[in-house]
Amino acid sequence: MTTDSPPMYTDTPLPVLPTPHFEAGETDPFPIEASHMYNAAERPTDILGIAEAAGRKQVNLSFVLNILPLFLLNMDTADFEQGMWHEVFPPFKRAAEWVLTKAVPAWHPGRWRFAACSTEGKAKRLAV
Repeated sequence: MTTDSPPMYTDTPLPVLPTPHFEAGETDPFPIEASHMYNAAERPTDILGIAEAAGRKQVNLSFVLNILPLFLLNMDTADFEQGMWHEVFPPFKRAAEWVLTKAVPAWHPGRWRFAACSTEGKAKRLAV
């Protein structure tokens, strides 16, 4: 017995609507190319403006003080590939790199004990 209504799941009161893209086997249910359906000559969709606004919302003080130091402290730059990336990556000014890898981790040292590398970029034994 087949029905035309979408399936109902117990954890949501709303029906799950079928999407033609997803049912056709595409991995992205709404590809960016399909946005032309919502684009009009009098009101064009500014994709680059949307991406720029989303990027501005993502990089804030919390990101700089919590995520960037952890990202930098997990990079094995001193030992990986004989240290060829140690002086050139990430492409920050030395002052910014020093603040993010040395000053911020010194502020709350307990937070950074699970980082995979030391502040010098060498792999370290992880805290348990």
